[in-house]
Amino acid sequence: VDAGDIHTCAILDDSTPYCWGYNWAGQLGIGTVGNFSDQLEPVAVSGSPSMGAQYPDRAGSCSSSSGSTTTDTILVMQIDTSDGGFDWCSSAESTASGSQGKDLTYDPTGNLTVTGALTGTVTFTAATQNTQLSSHGNADVFLAGFSSSTGDAQWAMRPAWTLADIIANEVLFNDNGHILIGGFFS
Repeated sequence: VDAGDIHTCAILDDSTPYCWGYNWAGQLGIGTVGNFSDQLEPVAVSGSPSMGAQYPDRAGSCSSSSGSTTTDTILVMQIDTSDGGFDWCSSAESTASGSQGKDLTYDPTGNLTVTGALTGTVTFTAATQNTQLSSHGNADVFLAGFSSSTGDAQWAMRPAWTLADIIANEVLFNDNGHILIGGFFS
């Protein structure tokens, strides 16, 4: 069982995934999107392959490349629901424990924006340049953009405020293309 802020998923003994909760952005994986597709009861995830099987890795290895200096790795991957293999995988490596991706959404151009928490220094590796972000306190919000077709990192930023320990749990775009994040600070 994995519980999010507004939805929950579980894998049954027969390896079938089920989810329930809010589905306004399609996060349940049931093939529908919007307020009227919220599920109060567990429902089978659409097109899901069995979680106990082995699947092709068409993108090559998706693991940390810097060896023992990496504590946590933020992961973004695209999975082909027809056979369960992943098409691409992208990661950002952190020097401290606690960095994690929390949510992702499509931006107005169709690429992915990811948000979450960064601790220590996180390196987002892109084809043209690497971006390193460092936290001011124990944890800070990060935003990063990835190509939805290749998974390549395109940009990364830490918002310019200096409040301590800010963590984003959700990200979306409004009708004007502005990024909205929800989370908490302490």
